[in-house]
Amino acid sequence: MSRHLSGWPTFWDAGEQAKAITTYERALALRPGLTEARQHLAYLYEQAGRLDDAEAAYQQVVQERPGQADAWFNLGVLLERRNNMSAARQAYEAAVRARPALWEAQFALGVLAKAEGRTQDAISAFQAVLQHHPAEPEAWFNLGVLAVQQQRYRDAAEAFEAAIRARPDFLQAHYNVAMCYEFYLHDTPKALGHYRRYVALGGNDARVRQLLQATKQE
Repeated sequence: MSRHLSGWPTFWDAGEQAKAITTYERALALRPGLTEARQHLAYLYEQAGRLDDAEAAYQQVVQERPGQADAWFNLGVLLERRNNMSAARQAYEAAVRARPALWEAQFALGVLAKAEGRTQDAISAFQAVLQHHPAEPEAWFNLGVLAVQQQRYRDAAEAFEAAIRARPDFLQAHYNVAMCYEFYLHDTPKALGHYRRYVALGGNDARVRQLLQATKQE
């Protein structure tokens, strides 16, 4: 999951992690109200494996600036990394409240809901992603997977097709939509077309390769 940060100092670009941390710590000791600096420091702590310090720094940022969507999002990523899913969800929700257009937070909420079996919440989250970022292939793909789970195969195929339009080399989407066409929608030409693309992209499902070989011999 990507972070939302800007203005990196040159010594971080050069990999001088310890120097960067020390510089931010000294700056904050002199001016504790430098919230943006504290957010950068939290990220540096996380990269250095100092997760307790990172979490404490992010928490201080959002306490000082509850509307700081980026900090809420970054905190959510950290909490998810620490397997605190309930707190991560709350952080992502706070990020969305602070900035509804932060589609990455909506996507994270969708992934969490999907993993927890909250299907309708997941669908709503991925749909919210597409309101702000309509060409996000992973959101379309996840909607397709959820539609298959609900046996809405036509909707699933449309979602997988949208994922492919957004990312033509999306191997798994080609495979999934081909399965929909072959087994549920009974559209063999479309199924074969997507299976061919799947194999061309490097797919190695033995049954699919045998099926395509058989069609060549007919």
